[in-house]
Amino acid sequence: MKFVIIEGSSFQPSQKELAMRLLAFSLITITLLIILSTSAQAQSDPRNKLVGNWVGESICTANHPACNDEKVVYRIHLNPNNSSSVTIQADRIVEGKPVDMGTLDFIYDPRTSSLTCDFSRGRTHGLFQFSVEGDLIKGVLMLLPEKEIVRNIKVKKSE
Repeated sequence: MKFVIIEGSSFQPSQKELAMRLLAFSLITITLLIILSTSAQAQSDPRNKLVGNWVGESICTANHPACNDEKVVYRIHLNPNNSSSVTIQADRIVEGKPVDMGTLDFIYDPRTSSLTCDFSRGRTHGLFQFSVEGDLIKGVLMLLPEKEIVRNIKVKKSE
């Protein structure tokens, strides 16, 4: 279809064409608003500051023969199934190479800047308690029900 405008004449779109243009404009506007809203929510999620790699050490505090001081790397990801938690995949470094220690979900409380994880593996029942202070996470691993602190952990966010 070709429109030719002749000088002095005017083209008036039909009501149907105006309605279609308005509908298209409305759909584009709604789509943009949804995108902007989703982006703003993602930016305001307090868990975002935790996402990334954290490197540091896990130091034994108890006299357990199986316990060794370790260099560790924590890889923190948002948990898409729970808006109040993050997933931490932990590696220890052995001879310069990462060795998987497992993955756990931690509850993040932005009011207290704390991460906690109560877990059971085999006969071990433990509790990780961490505080987040900018680019530093530090805390302990406690064995339950004795409440014996077996590790002091300190990791710093890596670039």
